Amino acid sequence: MIKISDTGDDQHANLFKALLFYGSSNNVSFATLHDIEQGIIMPGKAVSMQDIAALIREPEQPKPSLIHPRVVASSRNTLVWWKPAGFSSVIFKSEQPQKSGSHRSCSPFANGG
Repeated sequence: MIKISDTGDDQHANLFKALLFYGSSNNVSFATLHDIEQGIIMPGKAVSMQDIAALIREPEQPKPSLIHPRVVASSRNTLVWWKPAGFSSVIFKSEQPQKSGSHRSCSPFANGG
């Protein structure tokens, strides 16, 4: 296991594959891909340039799709939308259970107005 800290956040990584290149110093004749088991390089198989490119290629991005006109921004982990002004229910987790029959209300204005 190696420790990677060039990003400012410590990360740990385990070696699980090895890509070996064969040829002269400036000319690659072929390459082999090997699994690593318990720190030991296992017999490998010859790989093509297309196989190597597939190993290092960025993950495929999701295909574009239509979004609702009120969506302001979205990413894989976040969705931000716009909603017209007005009263609406807000659901949240409370540490204290609400008593049966009691209702809490709040004002949409910071000053209670």
